[in-house]
Amino acid sequence: MVLNVYLIRHAETDFNKENSGFLQADNIKLNSQGLTQLKDLSKIFTNIKLDKIYSSDLTRAEETVKFVFGKDNKSIVLDKRLREYTHGSVSPDSEEWKNKYKELFDKGMAREDIRPFGGENIWDLIKRVTSFLRDIEKLNGNIVIVSHSGVNEVLLNISQKKKKEGFFKIKQDNACINHLRYENNEWKILTINDTKHLDNLKPEIECYENITEINNMLINFLKEKALFNSKDVLAIGDLSKGKIGKYKRVFRRYFGTPLTIVAEVSKDKIKKEWKIVTLLEDYSEYEIGELILKGAKHKINLIVPKNYKEFILKNEIKKIGDYNEVAKPIKQKALSFIYNSKSNKFLLKDSKGIINKEIKENESHEKVIEEAIKEFGLDIEEVFPLKWGSVYNLDGEEFKEMNFLSFVNDRKIFDYKWLNLEEFIKQIDWKDNKKLLKKVLEKAIKREVYFNKKEREQ
Repeated sequence: MVLNVYLIRHAETDFNKENSGFLQADNIKLNSQGLTQLKDLSKIFTNIKLDKIYSSDLTRAEETVKFVFGKDNKSIVLDKRLREYTHGSVSPDSEEWKNKYKELFDKGMAREDIRPFGGENIWDLIKRVTSFLRDIEKLNGNIVIVSHSGVNEVLLNISQKKKKEGFFKIKQDNACINHLRYENNEWKILTINDTKHLDNLKPEIECYENITEINNMLINFLKEKALFNSKDVLAIGDLSKGKIGKYKRVFRRYFGTPLTIVAEVSKDKIKKEWKIVTLLEDYSEYEIGELILKGAKHKINLIVPKNYKEFILKNEIKKIGDYNEVAKPIKQKALSFIYNSKSNKFLLKDSKGIINKEIKENESHEKVIEEAIKEFGLDIEEVFPLKWGSVYNLDGEEFKEMNFLSFVNDRKIFDYKWLNLEEFIKQIDWKDNKKLLKKVLEKAIKREVYFNKKEREQ
């Protein structure tokens, strides 16, 4: 039995627009932006057959579920266990709440029983969400749950058998989708806080005239935190375009645009205090800090790709500060070469087309490829990494494909990947090709094409 769960946070309310706390009040309705979000959210479920739909019975959640799945839908079940966490009259983040909690704890009261200002404590919330989770584990098929930020965060954590002290901090934007799967008595989280369906709702940005200050602040933040070498951190998204400023309306709780960066970070370097912003198929995103400029908070978000090399090939990236207020997008040019030794032809292809060149008698491979490259509109000296004499026909290899990447904006994009190097090495018996290996290395060094340190040492 397999159970797919689409866990949704309700759409935006005026309270969400102006606050970041929890509230269980039942008189809060969706605002106009929330209703717009639901139009895009509805499209996601057009072709998904659902077996059951659960929702909190609070108005904002009920409005969400009935808008998306139909107000007369008999599959909808309202469940009080999915209500938002209510902490009483004082926020648990305040000093007043913390001091009262400490006072009661020091008097010998069990933490599960402490409710300094009425309402619930976190243990109450965990208990009712756990009860709900155990019930749905008996189901199979596809189900939807519409709930609240606090409930969703707890559900995601307890699905991974996390204790309260080990909970991950997880961001839940309005109308986001989390996808979980339950199979063989185990929960697997597939996505967290997916809001791609809302990308078209991002408001306009009033860009700052001078972004030098915030660039320097960001670089200093990275250096002070010693998270990673700031030289290895790349800008992505609006930051890579130099679009730093304030949104014309609150977007995902903030007026300030996020400062989104990408870096290759191993799992053991990811800190527990970083808040999970998004978990998608090809990358995770974490909130690792914030900068305040011109009265606006700018969250620093770190993207950690599952495959760093592939990710930065596919996305617009730049070094921090290496952009203007209106930045030109990076265009990456890739060519693929296949040599057929039987027909004595080179097949060249890129995203726009294919060129087939025959090698005439006594004609060098280099000359043929140079002519073909010019037909693609590239300067021969800009093509990365090697000159064409190093495209080899290896004995026993009828076809050999090699990838060449051009320089972009006067800098090498990927100086650590050459000819799909790992696959290239695996396919060749270097013991019988020492001369070839020497030639490859000489050309690589001459062209300043670097393997990573480990490959260089090998």
